[in-house]
Amino acid sequence: MKHTSTRLSIPRGLLLTAAVLAAVIGNAQQQTLWLEEFDGGASTTGFWVDSTNVTDCRWEYAPDSVSAFDFNQDFAGAWPAGPGFDSSFVFLDSDACGSTSVVVNSYVTSAPFDASDVGVYVLHYTHQFRARVASFCRIEASPDGIAWTEVGYYFGTDVGYPNPAVIDSVDITVATGASANALVRFQFSAGWDWWWALDSVSVTFRPSTLGLGGTTDNRVHIFPNPVNDVLNVRYPDTQVLNAEVFDAMGRRVLVENMSRLLAVQALVPASYVLVLSDASGATVARTRFVKR
Repeated sequence: MKHTSTRLSIPRGLLLTAAVLAAVIGNAQQQTLWLEEFDGGASTTGFWVDSTNVTDCRWEYAPDSVSAFDFNQDFAGAWPAGPGFDSSFVFLDSDACGSTSVVVNSYVTSAPFDASDVGVYVLHYTHQFRARVASFCRIEASPDGIAWTEVGYYFGTDVGYPNPAVIDSVDITVATGASANALVRFQFSAGWDWWWALDSVSVTFRPSTLGLGGTTDNRVHIFPNPVNDVLNVRYPDTQVLNAEVFDAMGRRVLVENMSRLLAVQALVPASYVLVLSDASGATVARTRFVKR
């Protein structure tokens, strides 16, 4: 799998605290797609550690891989701990990897998951970042494992150190691109610096509240998807009169006479539903697209 990143970074303002996130998405509708707690010091959901990128050390699983030099234990330091953090987690401690010449740049990547249903997808994780010199942490999401979009970044300031570790969440709906094979990955890059540790990683999904008639019609062809400015729409039924766009909350945000070209540049980056209707207003077809 290639480790190439797009520069389509999600605005840092989308990085939410757990308390704010709960208020925004509504826990009653939230579904957990998967939860990785690294129980027993291993991945239980299919996370895998990069083995092709050349680097001096890679992500490891606690507790078995913890050494006397991890987490400043040679100076009586403490393991990462706090809400959502127990003794089983994944970490990369560059301080324990060598000396001043060490080069660290490693990824740990989730198994593919289905992000094709209409709604909001949020990545949650508990972590501790001990910052030093040029070390940084990057979180990315992808629809295919080839094009990656940055959704989170930490640099220069400790996070969750000293204990307790911190719970963070970020909306990854746009970055996953309505894909049935979406992925997320965590990158730690450093010299002879400190560490990043992760636990309780999950993705939740809040379904769209759309109450629309009709079904998805495979005769609807839209491109490009995801789209930046203009969405090309192809549908063979000449009875179609209107094209309407709804957001994940079911609000109509755009309505146009049916056209092959639908201008969507004014929409904010998110997941949307395109609804095609006839002269009576009845829904004849619908499909989903993502606005970048």
